[in-house]
Amino acid sequence: MKSKRQEELPRKPLSPPPEGWLGFLQQNASRILLGLTLIVLAALIFRYRSATAEQRESAAKLAGARARTDLQQLKDDLLAAGASPELLAARRDQLTAQIIANLTEALADSSDTDTSLRADAYTTRSDLYWTLANSPVFAEAATRPALATKESPDTLLGEAEADYQHVIDAYPSQMLDWAIAELGLAAIAENRSNWDEARKRYEEVQSRADAPDMFKTTAQIHLGLLERMRQPIWVGPYPATSTSATAPSTAP
Repeated sequence: MKSKRQEELPRKPLSPPPEGWLGFLQQNASRILLGLTLIVLAALIFRYRSATAEQRESAAKLAGARARTDLQQLKDDLLAAGASPELLAARRDQLTAQIIANLTEALADSSDTDTSLRADAYTTRSDLYWTLANSPVFAEAATRPALATKESPDTLLGEAEADYQHVIDAYPSQMLDWAIAELGLAAIAENRSNWDEARKRYEEVQSRADAPDMFKTTAQIHLGLLERMRQPIWVGPYPATSTSATAPSTAP
């Protein structure tokens, strides 16, 4: 009887699903939550990447600035009067290592789109190689190799030339670095007595309309000096001159 009565009790009808936005939210709550989570996560990743990129850019700029400061210090040290060869060589090697490390960091942390920073790094490295190639040669280095540069002057000039040319080819819109690179290549050509190549580089600087006046003036000065530099240097006594015009006459 009891079971029969239970069967006869009316059953409550199922509640119809809610309609409108409320119903949609209830039916898709998990999907909506997942979507919101992904949006928040994407925003956090973007902010993290942006902050990381800014930090890398800042680190690259600082590294480049340190390299330029150390390079100027190296130039000053190499001109120091009275310093012992041992001290100069040790200082030269120390600063060179610091400059290379900082420029490597600057290039690694900078974006390919940051053409100004990258062009400056390559120009600084070129100037370093040029400075080392023209640094003092110590007579004692013949018996004490540690006093010499780790690479020969010819090798260093080749490395400087490659970096200067890279600046010209890859960053022509970076005017200051482009002009420095052109003048650097002209100086290397002068080192090799390649006067025609040097003239070509100086004329490139003069012909570029947006080149700063100070670079054009520098190019003009060197063009004027080229004619003197390309003249042969006489070694040995001058040709004998006739004494007939200057010798005192013995005629009565």
